[in-house]
Amino acid sequence: MLLFLGGCAAPRGPGTPPAYVLSRLYFGQSSQQGPVDARDFDAFLDTCVTRRFPQGLTRYAADGQWQGRDGLTLKEKTVVVEIVRPGDSAGAGKIKDIIRLYKLRFSQESVLLVEENPSVEF
Repeated sequence: MLLFLGGCAAPRGPGTPPAYVLSRLYFGQSSQQGPVDARDFDAFLDTCVTRRFPQGLTRYAADGQWQGRDGLTLKEKTVVVEIVRPGDSAGAGKIKDIIRLYKLRFSQESVLLVEENPSVEF
C-alpha cells in the first residue's frame, strides 16, 4: 500500500519546499552479526517506521550490492521502503531518525536514501 496524503502537486516558487517527497530507503539485510532476521526487520518497521509514518508505505525485496569502506563489493538481500510524505522539515527529520536507528540496531555502515519530488494526484 503506497502512502497517499491527499491533494495535488501545485507549482512552487523558488525556496518553496515541495508539496510531497518520495523517500526511498534501501535497508541492507546483512550485518556483522549475520543476516537481519525477518521478524527483527518487521519489528523495526512497526516500531520505528510505521510509528513515524502511520499513513502507509510500500515495502519490497531486492538484491543489492555496494562497496563498503574497506573497498570490497558486497552483495546482499535488501528491503526497499518507499514513503510518500509531505515535503516539510519534520518529515525529513523522521527519515533521518529512521536511518540512524537502523544503522544502530543492525550495525550497518549506511542506509541508502533516494528522494524525488513527484507529482502526486489522487
